[in-house]
Amino acid sequence: MNVRIREYGPKDAQAVISIFREIHEAYKKSKGGYFPDGEIDAVLAWSDEKILSYTLGNSSVFVAEVQETKEVVGMAGILTGKSTSLLKSVRGRLHFVKKTHQGKGIGRMLRENTLSEAKSLGFIKLFGYCNDNAVDFHKKFGAKFYPACNKNSPVCPSVKLNYYEIVLRPSLWNRFRR
Repeated sequence: MNVRIREYGPKDAQAVISIFREIHEAYKKSKGGYFPDGEIDAVLAWSDEKILSYTLGNSSVFVAEVQETKEVVGMAGILTGKSTSLLKSVRGRLHFVKKTHQGKGIGRMLRENTLSEAKSLGFIKLFGYCNDNAVDFHKKFGAKFYPACNKNSPVCPSVKLNYYEIVLRPSLWNRFRR
């Protein structure tokens, strides 16, 4: 299986929404997960709107596509904007891979691509939030976690989000955060 990382386009929205839904449906209590069904339904409604808007400015979003079948199997991106540009920091966006394709290095390929894109745009740090399941993944890329900055998801309040930062290049500001 050959996978390529390419820019996200409007034609990818439905495939990406489908993957996000597949992953999050498993979190519902009624399906053996840990979270109230209503909260997961709210996350899914929120994500549909967000994913459909990813082609609108201030974002660099990528998908992982299986070359042989043209199937989209993952997505990751960064959010650039005035507030992040001032501090030369960029926010990581949703990062996920279809369950049947997890553990095959696709998530790593997507993360390496977003880190490379952030560096090429001149950013010195990538920051974001992740759930407990993704902490070890982000640590593989040098993420440092700052528990004092953790928060509960505004969309799914029972989900704790862990704040992390990945240094892209040395800077005076990054020395203060260590």
